[in-house]
Amino acid sequence: MALFLPFLSPGEFQLYHRTVAHAVTVRSHLDALVWLQGDMQRYLPHACMSAR
Repeated sequence: MALFLPFLSPGEFQLYHRTVAHAVTVRSHLDALVWLQGDMQRYLPHACMSAR
């Protein structure tokens, strides 16, 4: 972890890892919606999700 994303604290790295790991469990539109509105919301700006 020391060389990978060194600007993240251990807690932030755990949140990032959980978010990325959860991505592989997305199997449906509903799964994607739950993931995007949950963990992923920390990394995507609101404007990105509401753009049309």
